[in-house]
Amino acid sequence: MGQYLLKNLRDLQSKFDWIGDVRGQGFFLGVELVHSRTKSDFTPFVDLCKFVVDYLRYDRIIISRDEPDHNVIKIKPPLVFGKQEADALLHSLSSALDCAISEQAFEELPK
Repeated sequence: MGQYLLKNLRDLQSKFDWIGDVRGQGFFLGVELVHSRTKSDFTPFVDLCKFVVDYLRYDRIIISRDEPDHNVIKIKPPLVFGKQEADALLHSLSSALDCAISEQAFEELPK
């Protein structure tokens, strides 16, 4: 399941420019949010990270932020975590990022 999550998180990274890095092993993964990977602006996108974490919690997915700047989504699910739960997490994460764009929640995001 860890490899499945990592692969699909990296697929999301190719879709969303502000996912700067996806890293980790097994069930301990991190998704780093930056202002723009393609423009080499790796400034931590703290507000977007908080938005995503809050959105996921609203979707009943308990998740947290980490790193000194609090711009990394920390994923460490329980051991009873299967494909169905992984897909729900991935869907919710993608929805949160899409919502940030559609609601124009941040000036830095594309319209």
